[in-house]
Amino acid sequence: MCYIYKFVLSHAIINGKRLTFDGKGSQLFGNYIKWFFLTLITCGIYGFWVTPKLYKWIVSHTHFEQ
Repeated sequence: MCYIYKFVLSHAIINGKRLTFDGKGSQLFGNYIKWFFLTLITCGIYGFWVTPKLYKWIVSHTHFEQ
């Protein structure tokens, strides 16, 4: 997924500035494990928060190129 985001965002231009993505797959994998166990422990209730958390992680690793 990180390769896809890196490719898509590197080809996106907003107000004449190119976007970059610096997230690593290992970071995302660690989050997926954490989210899986939290969803398992709460009998699926935490699953409603996984998608917003994923988008928040993606946005926090997206920057404008200098």
